[in-house]
Amino acid sequence: MQKFEHLTFMNFSDCDSLTKLPDVSATPNLTRILVNNCGNLVDIHESIGDLDKLVTLSTEGCPKLKSFPRGLRSKYLEYLNLRKCSNIDSFPDVLAKVENMKNIDIGGTAIKKFPSSIENFKGLEELVLTSCSNVEDLPSNTDMFQNIEELNVEGCPQLPKLLWKSLENRTTDWIPKLSNLSLKNCNLSDEDLELILKCFLQLKWLILSDNNFLTIPVCIQDLSHLLLINIENCKHLRDISVLPPYLQYIDARKCMALTPHSSEVLLSQVRLLPPFPLLNLLFFGTARSV
Repeated sequence: MQKFEHLTFMNFSDCDSLTKLPDVSATPNLTRILVNNCGNLVDIHESIGDLDKLVTLSTEGCPKLKSFPRGLRSKYLEYLNLRKCSNIDSFPDVLAKVENMKNIDIGGTAIKKFPSSIENFKGLEELVLTSCSNVEDLPSNTDMFQNIEELNVEGCPQLPKLLWKSLENRTTDWIPKLSNLSLKNCNLSDEDLELILKCFLQLKWLILSDNNFLTIPVCIQDLSHLLLINIENCKHLRDISVLPPYLQYIDARKCMALTPHSSEVLLSQVRLLPPFPLLNLLFFGTARSV
């Protein structure tokens, strides 16, 4: 490969003819590599992992991608996106201390486990594990979770149980900055939901749609920072008795099992909330401003 020592950005996104990302050892100053939506990409050369100035690596939407660097060496890495790379089944080793990691998205991959070296990621703010049905365990090191603000495990019925396992014998500050949590379509039970609400009191956004719990527990009123809750299409939900004090948005569409009494309680509770001009209740398919 010709030497391009000053090249810092490489974008091959939407290149259907691309089947292999070649040796990049002659371009040591690359900081951003985007190869998104390359439907025929199969192989990414191992030298990508040796780039020690790399900040962003994104291969989203490459379903045929099988060969990915075994390790990542850049201490400047901030964004790693493997979303919808359904043939990727292993997470790369983290070969340097990465102090400012911002976002990891492995949604829709076949990854089963995380290497112990993932503890080298510090400062992680967002972790996306949507539709990761093969994940068998979560990282055991708590340091990498200290700055996470957003956790998305949508469509992963096994992950709440893994989360509970991680919470055993730990204090509630395991993810102390978590503000946005998405657990859509995770087959949550009443027990699961109560544990979530008790462990993550600092939540601002909570997505619980398409789940199977029967009751919103009373402890939800302790989530004094919660602004939004989505319980759309929770078809078995019957009882809602209280709401958090500063809630601004509720989506309860398609919650058709709510008893008439619970429906009235929901509307009554919303009317008692502080007067926010944008406070909305989406209820049984209609939007009502309160």
